[in-house]
Amino acid sequence: MRPPTRLPPMSDASARARALGHDDPDLAESVFNEIEARRLKAHPGGQRAILNSKARFRTLAAGRRWGKTKVAAHEIVRRAMEPNQMIWWIANTYKNVSRGYREVVNQLPPSLLAKPAPAYTSTTKILQLKNGTMIEFYSGGSPDSLAGEGVDFVVVDEAALIPDNVWQQLIRPTLMDTGGEAFIISTPRGHNWFWQMWKLGQENKAGYESWRFPQTANPYIPQAETDAAEEELPTIIFKQEIMAEFLAAGASIFGLGLQRDGSVVDEIVEPLGNVFVGIDLAKKQDFTVITADREIDGMPCYFERFQDLDWPTQQRRIGYAIEELENTPGVESVTALVDSTGLGDVVYDNLIAAGVDVTPIQFTNQSKEQMARLLAADMEHGRARILSDMQEEFESYEFKLTPGGRYQFEAASGHDDMVAAKMLSHWGRVHEGGASINIVSIERDDPHAEAALRDGILVPVPTPEPDPLLEIMNRPGAWDGSADGFASRGGRGFFGG
Repeated sequence: MRPPTRLPPMSDASARARALGHDDPDLAESVFNEIEARRLKAHPGGQRAILNSKARFRTLAAGRRWGKTKVAAHEIVRRAMEPNQMIWWIANTYKNVSRGYREVVNQLPPSLLAKPAPAYTSTTKILQLKNGTMIEFYSGGSPDSLAGEGVDFVVVDEAALIPDNVWQQLIRPTLMDTGGEAFIISTPRGHNWFWQMWKLGQENKAGYESWRFPQTANPYIPQAETDAAEEELPTIIFKQEIMAEFLAAGASIFGLGLQRDGSVVDEIVEPLGNVFVGIDLAKKQDFTVITADREIDGMPCYFERFQDLDWPTQQRRIGYAIEELENTPGVESVTALVDSTGLGDVVYDNLIAAGVDVTPIQFTNQSKEQMARLLAADMEHGRARILSDMQEEFESYEFKLTPGGRYQFEAASGHDDMVAAKMLSHWGRVHEGGASINIVSIERDDPHAEAALRDGILVPVPTPEPDPLLEIMNRPGAWDGSADGFASRGGRGFFGG
């Protein structure tokens, strides 16, 4: 087994010249100048420490937009300066593979390539250098392509989203006969193999080094952006995705929101203005739940829960509930969102046929994650409220992580119908919006009219009512074809002549 070699820092031109082995000093200098123009300018938020590390296994946990991909691409290019290397970039999805490929191509001088780089859209992404080095890009979602190769250096991108067995059975063995190195990067996602590799670095095990940097360590990210993310995201997600904290699964995503004063109310209020209804249909032993919120303040204004009813009866109950809301004085519009998964699609069709304004929502892991994130964040920041009858179910609504690092939401209590209905009504309130049309009038030659309209300061005016027919007929010119009366096509009076 040959020992791995580490290329000196890229600012050391003479060392790089020896490593490249160029016979032509002028060509070598030209290449080095090209590298210097393209290479990463490391920011002081931790990137320099990583570049100076000599550890064989380096693990970087960092928040979104910290610069993980740029650092990894820099290390790929630096290693590619050595001749006859086999280098891999592996990511969890094809999209992330393409992102890494673009960054490597941006940092790699074209003059080093034996043939032009494949297009970004190419399904086969392999860079062949003149010095015999190969850089290959693969998706961890296609593990069969990772077998049987000896690798000198590998970047594992979004490692926390790659299953344990892909690292343990496929990637790690490729480094054994070459003594190859690995740079493992990701945003944290629970306690998995990525977390274990990070822990080995924290425990100072020989050959391992690791770091954890929040997004805020990147000096080029405005603080206002981080503040906005903290305002918009649930605390659990913010800590993980932005602050790069390793969080154990099993906690309720709504936990902090439930602790906020005013997020849980005991009584429903009168429906008013635009109202949004969430309908979760019963499956097996579950309940059908109808819940509604006012758009103006997010207060619950309707709640009903029932079980063991056939589909036609459930549809009638849903129709009665919506009709009751529509007929309430002060209600301007009612929009319903219904879980259309499975038989719910039939119920949706029947509600549409009955003239109900309803939007179908397919419940998937992805849609549940989006709706849970939105509701949890808005509860934490006082923008959403639930009934106290729902609290126990919300407390047991946990997030778990799949082997691939994906979120999976489910109720530990076995029932999530109230949570699902509330997520639907809140999603509608935020994303659907109530019907609101105002007619405004402006003077054609008024230079300030457009700006005034844009700023929303024009006062809506009612549509004018037409003059009564009798009044029109009694006008002086009504029967002689004049401009202010009725005129025929020929310019004559009402009856012609």
